Amino acid sequence: MRRLIFFLAIFLPVISISFGQGLQIKGAYMTMKGGVYLTVDRQASDGITRTAGGIINTDNNESNYVDWIVKNGGVNDYIIPWLSTDLSYIPFTFHIGTVGTNDGRLLFSTWRTSTLNTAIGMTGYPNSVTNLNSASTGLDNSYNCVDRFWWARYSGYATPPTGTMTFYYTAPLELQAPNTIASESNLQAQYWDGIEWVLPPTGTDNTTNHYVSGVSTKSFDAPWVLVSNTSPLPVEFSSPFKAKCDGDNVDLSWSTASETSNDYFTIEKTMDDVQWIIIATVQGAGNNNQPIDYHYTDKNLSNSTVYYRLDQTDYDGTKTTTAPVPVKCDDIDLFYVYPNPVSNTLYISIGENVLSEVKLFNITGQLIYSGKEKLIDMSTYSVGIYSLQVVTDLGYVFNSKVIKK
Repeated sequence: MRRLIFFLAIFLPVISISFGQGLQIKGAYMTMKGGVYLTVDRQASDGITRTAGGIINTDNNESNYVDWIVKNGGVNDYIIPWLSTDLSYIPFTFHIGTVGTNDGRLLFSTWRTSTLNTAIGMTGYPNSVTNLNSASTGLDNSYNCVDRFWWARYSGYATPPTGTMTFYYTAPLELQAPNTIASESNLQAQYWDGIEWVLPPTGTDNTTNHYVSGVSTKSFDAPWVLVSNTSPLPVEFSSPFKAKCDGDNVDLSWSTASETSNDYFTIEKTMDDVQWIIIATVQGAGNNNQPIDYHYTDKNLSNSTVYYRLDQTDYDGTKTTTAPVPVKCDDIDLFYVYPNPVSNTLYISIGENVLSEVKLFNITGQLIYSGKEKLIDMSTYSVGIYSLQVVTDLGYVFNSKVIKK
């Protein structure tokens, strides 16, 4: 029967295999490919037992999974005998400490990423996950992650069971270069809540047997990854850096959902997007898991467009910088273009006015662009000086010089 399962999983694109008396694996290798799910209709923890062999997910996603109808199964360890593609044994353990209510089921999957921690766009991301980036920097953080994802969900429960999870991985295969994980002992688990990777990471790594244990199931209905806790996926900013006029002043604000080794923030300002000056330093919260709102008021004395940006500096001196934010406070129509000089995309701001027409002229007065968008792709235009004319629905006409660099 085990060999029959092997061939079905290989040649049929979508199948369901159900076991009601428990699945015993004694040396067989069950390969799951092309949307296969294995249903274990036995609420006892012996629904799957193993002496050797195991289950391999050869696809780079969660379309192949184990569906265990645990119902209100008692306090115990529910073990999925996963194998890596190199046949290393990497079981996933779901320890139930408090049973669930209603007849429910638990669903599990795991797979190695298709390449060694490639950046955004690689195949293998779990459903809904869009990146392995630091939201505060926009930089890829995948080289600090184990080359494997886990997928753990439930259905049918009024209240799901709770307890802890254990994630095994293959070492050194899933840790090797180009990964830059400083120490295997720093690995912890982190989950994706549908929008971002949630801090702080949790669990304890066992470097001898290569697993992270003690991960709470409080938020287990999610994709998971193992990450170095010295460089967690720091989705820190809960709102972006903002600049808003208040009379002649500019109110600057930003918020963090959590902070890791955050020493301080530095606010910088420029009139030309070239020469930046520091106008304030704001102390960070260090290590913090609670939301914090930050504010600073700049006594703006300029009647031109001003750009602001925010630097964040860690205890070790590592600095990250936000994109520049433009603001102009002396004109109620708030017309300005940015960045200027521009290399790629030119953005137009006209406050609460409704845009009617945009025209761009070259230095000889020739019309080279006409449209109704608040952005212009300047990437293909030659270096030089251009004239921009913007007309609103009320007939106001604004003009600006634009420098293409």
